[in-house]
Amino acid sequence: MKSCIVVGLGAIGSGLKTAFLKNGYKTLTVDPYQKKADFVMSFEALDDATLTSILRDCVTVCYSAEVGNREEYIRNPGLSAENAHRYKEFVQKISEINPSIHVNYIGGTWTRYGFDEEMNVKDGAGLKTNPNAYEQAKTAACSLCSELSARFGVSMTFWDYISVVPNFSPNFTIYKMVSESFGEPSTITVSKGDYGRPLLHSADAGEAVVKYMNSVCEDGSGTKFRVVIMPGSFTKFETFSGVVSEALEEYSEKCGRRTPKIVEQETTPEWLRLRCEGSQILKDVGFAPDVRLIESGLRDTCLAAIKDVYKVDVGGEGVYRMCAFDLDGTLLGQDHKLSPATIEKVRELSASGVMVALATGRSGPAVYDHVEDLNLGKDIPAVVYNGGMILNFKAGEKASEAKPLLVKPVPRAVARLCVEVAREAGWLVQFYTHETIYADPLSEEHRDLMRRYAELTGATHTVVTDNYKGILSKEEPIKILIMTDEVDETMKVAREKIGGCNFIRGTFFMEILGPGVCKGNTLTTLCERLGVKLEETAAFGDGDNDVELLDLAGLGVAMKNARPGTKEVADMVTEFDNADDGVARCLTKLRLEGKFDV
Repeated sequence: MKSCIVVGLGAIGSGLKTAFLKNGYKTLTVDPYQKKADFVMSFEALDDATLTSILRDCVTVCYSAEVGNREEYIRNPGLSAENAHRYKEFVQKISEINPSIHVNYIGGTWTRYGFDEEMNVKDGAGLKTNPNAYEQAKTAACSLCSELSARFGVSMTFWDYISVVPNFSPNFTIYKMVSESFGEPSTITVSKGDYGRPLLHSADAGEAVVKYMNSVCEDGSGTKFRVVIMPGSFTKFETFSGVVSEALEEYSEKCGRRTPKIVEQETTPEWLRLRCEGSQILKDVGFAPDVRLIESGLRDTCLAAIKDVYKVDVGGEGVYRMCAFDLDGTLLGQDHKLSPATIEKVRELSASGVMVALATGRSGPAVYDHVEDLNLGKDIPAVVYNGGMILNFKAGEKASEAKPLLVKPVPRAVARLCVEVAREAGWLVQFYTHETIYADPLSEEHRDLMRRYAELTGATHTVVTDNYKGILSKEEPIKILIMTDEVDETMKVAREKIGGCNFIRGTFFMEILGPGVCKGNTLTTLCERLGVKLEETAAFGDGDNDVELLDLAGLGVAMKNARPGTKEVADMVTEFDNADDGVARCLTKLRLEGKFDV
């Protein structure tokens, strides 16, 4: 099995780790900024012996930790020099232990501040005083990689990108185009040729690097220093200018401007031509960015620019691009199935361009049948295990083939404590892993609780008899269930003796999730990966486990049959319950009101 190290736990690092795991790489994540962290090995913990053992079988290192946000640079003017020093040390160790490793250095910096020759941040050198600060920062980082690659003989790729929002570079960007439309006559200048700008989304970034690395591993093409443009570089300037023109036309009355005329430059800047040639590398290995994410990001950036430049309000409020549905008590009827009316309305919603997602406490396998019944012909992301995992059900593939995009397990130490406390109290414990539900019944009462749970959810149990020792020696559970008819008293005792976790009340059971894990927080992560703002999401739910989901979504809809606490945080309550197609009827109402006119 090929293995890699992802250095950095930010948005890019998360996208890289997800993509490498999905594509069969054994992946280790470390973070140079984590001094103390239970959930990840810190960079400082990688002593020579540990690093040697890890790097022996490694084919690539993805170093995304250099990317710092501007607030960090303001607080620590020496951060850039510190980052550069760390990176030099890391590359030197790689060259000494396994020089065949290919290093991917992800990007430069996110900062409005300029850099001197030693890559120290220049105080006060923001865009107003140095409009090329961003380009200069990336040029300095790229030069550093080129120098280290040559000095240590390490194969290295510098991945050049700029984020969709905010777009810090003023050159050849939407911000520049919107600013130009101030002039008389109102014009937008674009470059000639099939050129674009690199637009980043972490999910695309991960897939791009994996495709490139697979190519490098196969044909050895990565034996020298190269520069590659990140996802979105294939977006033509016509697309940029078209988005700006359409938006300015839409808000022309508010802006006090006519739709600007688009003017081509007579010549294309050399730096732009050379940069865009770097995108050909990704084309050659078959990578294509997610056009939906790019176009959505372009429009968001354009609206932000119009608001900043013209000081006007732009539309889009109260229109939702994604809709997340709980299953039991919400999307499903009393028979725990999707009704024909619900299937029809969800399909109509998806066909209109709204992304459909699921958010359930169920396990992955307990969702398969419902995904196939919906049969949307589009990917369906699902938050399962009450936020413990994100699965992506890809269009055209069997639901059982869905791969995890994210896993947030219960820490092993907490799981062991749960078993210990449950044994003392005589409770039945269930462990959930990706595709299996384990139970260790000790009495007929326990077996009866298992039967009731199977009737409720359709779950199938795998019985163990070793107090979960075998499972915990191999993996951490995604979710733990304690089954009892005395739920309130059980939760009180569990909170006192276990603590530090998220406890969720069920009908005859309580759920235990890792610290901070819930549907709402995981929906936030999903939205980041899909390029959707939380305020552009609608969410439907009924239970206590839906409180954070409805609270964080732009529109939280509680079912008529929802618990009182869930209704309290909701923006609206359906007129009908789940037994009477409450979701389908509410979707019809919201669509008539234009809430899903994407």
